[in-house]
Amino acid sequence: MQITNHTMLPPTPDNISDNTSSQSLEDKVKELYAQYSVEVKNKKQQLIIQGNSLDVSNPVEMLKMQDAIGQYALELNFVSTLTHKATNAIDTLLKAQ
Repeated sequence: MQITNHTMLPPTPDNISDNTSSQSLEDKVKELYAQYSVEVKNKKQQLIIQGNSLDVSNPVEMLKMQDAIGQYALELNFVSTLTHKATNAIDTLLKAQ
């Protein structure tokens, strides 16, 4: 079997980007958390605006809004779960030292 799609190939040493930087892990986590917080705040505000202008007599619009709110809740739950698991893993590593 011959693979012709090169994007599916695993990275080789010549096409791996250098992701190392002088930034500490703590600084990177803080930066990413700040970015995510802004994104979540904007998305929440957007949902509130959409909800305030929603035609409640239109079931299609209501279903779209319900889906958008459900997706928002799932994303928050996913990040919360990942954060909890990462925190527990770090806590376990620190206790093992």
